[in-house]
Amino acid sequence: MHDLQVIVERRWQSHPCNVHEARAATRAFVDSYAADLTDLIELAIGEACANAVEHGSPQGEGNFFVLRCLVTVTSHQLIFEVQDQGTEFSLKENTPERMPDLTAEGGRGLFLIRSIMDNVALETSRDGLTVRMIKTFLPADSQQ
Repeated sequence: MHDLQVIVERRWQSHPCNVHEARAATRAFVDSYAADLTDLIELAIGEACANAVEHGSPQGEGNFFVLRCLVTVTSHQLIFEVQDQGTEFSLKENTPERMPDLTAEGGRGLFLIRSIMDNVALETSRDGLTVRMIKTFLPADSQQ
């Protein structure tokens, strides 16, 4: 991925109102490369950011989350990273094949993310947890 470009990198305080800001940044980014995927990708990134605020902020509003939007032009991939200050958790129980409890108050975010994105991975470091999501897109000149 020699043509990887960071287009957006923003940091917000861990507060639910900032998820809206992250969704808006995602929308603007995706519209430039794959407008037909904007709504779905915005939903997935919004869920990842909401999870970062709710589950990845042990000190509440004293924490922050980071959104990175990257693109590889030659391989036609949009790459998103949402980093928080939380700890590791597993995606094993949240596969697209496993339907979440639709009567529960929450618990559908990771299911949606995994269903929408082509690849989802977690990475932990001393700085926190990063959810990395990849979506392949068709270049604009091939969409007709």
